[in-house]
Amino acid sequence: MIQEILKKFAPQLAKHGVKLSVEETAPEATQVVMAAEGALADGTMIYSSADAFAEGVDVFVMDADGNPTPLADGEYTMDNGMVIVVAAGVIESMAEAITEEPTVDVSIEQEVAETYSKEQVEGLLNNIITEFEAKLSAAEKQITELSKAPAATTVKQARQATPQAPLNITAMSNIEDRTRAIVARYKNN
Repeated sequence: MIQEILKKFAPQLAKHGVKLSVEETAPEATQVVMAAEGALADGTMIYSSADAFAEGVDVFVMDADGNPTPLADGEYTMDNGMVIVVAAGVIESMAEAITEEPTVDVSIEQEVAETYSKEQVEGLLNNIITEFEAKLSAAEKQITELSKAPAATTVKQARQATPQAPLNITAMSNIEDRTRAIVARYKNN
């Protein structure tokens, strides 16, 4: 039917530079229905056409287009801790992951609550306050001394104190550089 339509309209469309063609498509591929779904420890989703993952069952991953591809041969840990061995896209064996129970050395330290008398607490507080007041007094003394000190030298004073190197305009290659150097020299004074 499509071929008939193409033959009928092709000459009229060809006048306008339009070509019609039909691609023959292959018959639909058999689609595998996935009944079981799981995940590997790394997050990769795996599928099987069987109702559950077991030995002798096919196992697939989906490619970027969503097509099932047999899982590559190897040993994989599932997110539930099961370890599966895959050969030729089929689960060859399944086993619980062998995990060693970590041994933890527990040492219990008993805190000894120290009790102080009222006099001891008052003595500690008096020592802390005395030390604080001594440091505060020293800081105030430094601030007073700094406020009496002369101010720092200004930029202008620093320029006057440092002699300027002689200006060698003959070593400059063009007139623009010479002009800029002379202007900069007298602008800073």
